[in-house]
Amino acid sequence: MRSDRDSWKNKYDEKVKEYDELNSTYYKYKENHSYTNSQYNDLISKYNTLAAELGNTRNMSYVFIITTIVFIATTALFVTRKFKPRPELKTT
Repeated sequence: MRSDRDSWKNKYDEKVKEYDELNSTYYKYKENHSYTNSQYNDLISKYNTLAAELGNTRNMSYVFIITTIVFIATTALFVTRKFKPRPELKTT
């Protein structure tokens, strides 16, 4: 009977030790990873900001491309167009 009691006591002590180790590991993990939600929210806000800036940059690029095409077209028009000489004004 005493050996059964000692056996159960040893098993109980082992379980208590395992529980304490597991509890310690949990709290260490919790200390190291408790800030992840705030970091995640910061990253989401940075992403949204950068996505908006990227959209603005894309739109400005389109404006620049269109302006450049118009400039090239007008330059080509002026180069290829035959200029009519101005009639000279006669003074009397």
